[in-house]
Amino acid sequence: VNRQALPEPPEAPAISMRSPSPHQADLDQMRELVAGVLGPKDLDPEVSLLEYGATSIDMIRIVNRLDETLGYRPRIGDFYRSPTIIGLLPR
Repeated sequence: VNRQALPEPPEAPAISMRSPSPHQADLDQMRELVAGVLGPKDLDPEVSLLEYGATSIDMIRIVNRLDETLGYRPRIGDFYRSPTIIGLLPR
């Protein structure tokens, strides 16, 4: 294969790791739910919950509360991929 004769690949679109801005009521409800498990009242929705000291048991508690309150149950793997309040909001 003559690699020099190949055309340049098209530029890939930029992928944002941020979720679209959630509705404020949903964000407030999620922040309150997570604070009920972790304790701090002033949680930044973009800071990793692991930085706030969330353990695997806390994650399970948060997932269970999400299921009970919102009828939404993310997988634990989802929690690790995006361990922020915004990342846990249903899409």
